[in-house]
Amino acid sequence: NIVINEDTGYAYGVGTSTCSGGLHMVNIQNPLTPTNAGCFSSDGYTHDAQCVIYDGLDTQHVGKEICFNANEDTLTIVDVTNKAAPVQLSRTGYAGSSYTHQGWITDDHAYFLLDDEGDETSNGHNTRTYIWNLADLDSPNLIGNYTASVAAIDHNMYVRGNYVFQANYRAGLRILDISDVANANLFEEAFFDIYPSSDSPSFNGAWSVYPYFESGVVVVSGIEQGLFILAPTLAPDFNMSLTSSQLTICNSGNRSTTVNLSPKAGYTGNVTLSTVGLPNGASSNFSVNPVAVPGSSNMTVSANGVPAGSYPFMVHGTDGTLSHDEAANLTVVSGAPNAPTLIAPLGVDQPPLPTFQWTPASQAMSYLLVVKNLTNGDLMYAVTPDTSYTFATPLDPLTIYAWSVRAYNPCGTGNFAQFGFFRTQDIPPILVVDDDDNAPNVQSTYTGALDALGLTYDLWDTGNSDNEPDAGYLQQYDVVIWFTGDEFGGAAGPGAAGEAALATYLNAGGCLLISSQDYVWDRGVTGFMQSYLGIASATSDVSQSTVTGAAIYAGLGPYTLAYPFTNYSDLLNPAGGAATGFSGNQGSAAVVSGTHKAVFMGFPYEAIPAAGRGPVLSTTLNWCSQ
Repeated sequence: NIVINEDTGYAYGVGTSTCSGGLHMVNIQNPLTPTNAGCFSSDGYTHDAQCVIYDGLDTQHVGKEICFNANEDTLTIVDVTNKAAPVQLSRTGYAGSSYTHQGWITDDHAYFLLDDEGDETSNGHNTRTYIWNLADLDSPNLIGNYTASVAAIDHNMYVRGNYVFQANYRAGLRILDISDVANANLFEEAFFDIYPSSDSPSFNGAWSVYPYFESGVVVVSGIEQGLFILAPTLAPDFNMSLTSSQLTICNSGNRSTTVNLSPKAGYTGNVTLSTVGLPNGASSNFSVNPVAVPGSSNMTVSANGVPAGSYPFMVHGTDGTLSHDEAANLTVVSGAPNAPTLIAPLGVDQPPLPTFQWTPASQAMSYLLVVKNLTNGDLMYAVTPDTSYTFATPLDPLTIYAWSVRAYNPCGTGNFAQFGFFRTQDIPPILVVDDDDNAPNVQSTYTGALDALGLTYDLWDTGNSDNEPDAGYLQQYDVVIWFTGDEFGGAAGPGAAGEAALATYLNAGGCLLISSQDYVWDRGVTGFMQSYLGIASATSDVSQSTVTGAAIYAGLGPYTLAYPFTNYSDLLNPAGGAATGFSGNQGSAAVVSGTHKAVFMGFPYEAIPAAGRGPVLSTTLNWCSQ
């Protein structure tokens, strides 16, 4: 793709063969003589981007040229004001990412709307738009998402005023009202389906959309259908939403929430609010009624003599012509909950990160979990609405714990469950993360070498995906060995969430060995590689055929590498303070970090001759223990 900032006269090539697929900056102020202006490559491949002179809420960056990049699994924000020295402000992943594809900033530069081209098929949900608050460009905040009524894949979107125009493959053109984006509320205003036979998640139909003609005409390009020239008619209306739609009351009590009203397409007017469907004995009142739009009103629902139970109702708003309803639910409880019964963990040999489970307590709204270490008396607490909970950090190994749960609701607090007891199992010192595609399956190379050294270990298989251990899980282990085998095509090596977890692990003193010839190819040179693995730059697919140990591996080799799959090994250039761990015939083949206990091999460990694997692994583990 080519991204152009008309305000500055710069074009940005993305996804090219230069700059590791990142921003390739070109000065086109004189279109007859375009000149290379700079490169941003540290976060690897960028699929699409938008570059603007930022004028939002983050005063630190107002007036600077900022690029918002869709980088496969992250929103990556870069200051490109100085083309010779661009600065990455943030790199933020999100739950459920599959292929971060494209997005667009709102006109006030306060929010960024992002689409993921793979999440519908990977995760099985309907078309989803991710909503980011940009009040802090150094730490953008994902405040919510909009999930459409159809399952189609989203592709390209552009914001104009209070609307975002989306080309969503088989769903065609979708126009969403974003006037209440601050509350993460988007509303579908109109659509034009150019693929009416199906809305399923497949790559047919609408490719892109252009909504910026002064006339209001919108053009949509279809993969098979051609060009559509459309004139949407967007009528003035209002949106209505509730701050909370779930209200829980102890009989003879009350609960409040806020009703928010916002205009769209230039609407002005007054909206009268009411409730429909409350049970006998329940009533509502509004602090402001009618409400001048835009505006809000505090709704209070009271219950007196209402039997315990759950009661759906509607909040109704009308200006006499237009009407809207918002669904809500009233839950009435008649007394404090009873005590739950503990299910697990109980007994011996429990995992250090157990999932605590218990039976539901009658009329419970939330639970307090208390866990006590009987060796040192330390207490852990958690509050959850669910009947299970897993702490983020592991418990001590070979330790006896006591635990219990009590339930809460607006009527009061229930009794603690009868205390349960369990003992945690011992934890092996090593975690092996199997991140290959099993074609071939090279796991036995690593487990065999560890077995030969008489070492115990746990296994985590990513299933050729970004299903990776989090920081709490990693922190149980002294050493993490991560390999990718022949895997390539998007998921080799840790993703954004995995890198963040490994960063936390290394900061806490953990030790990491990564063996991967495709990590750089799939992810680019990431900030994690630079800051934690000691990589200054890298070149993929240089075909290292021999390696000789250096730094902590001095005296090992030379080894003639025998690959069990195609040789796509890399050249890894160490950053300042880092060192070459193995020197290959094509240059540095492995790097020993200068800031953390981490080694990155750009060639597969399994290519080392069998006689050399034990010495290489034992050298690594001895260094880790120092």
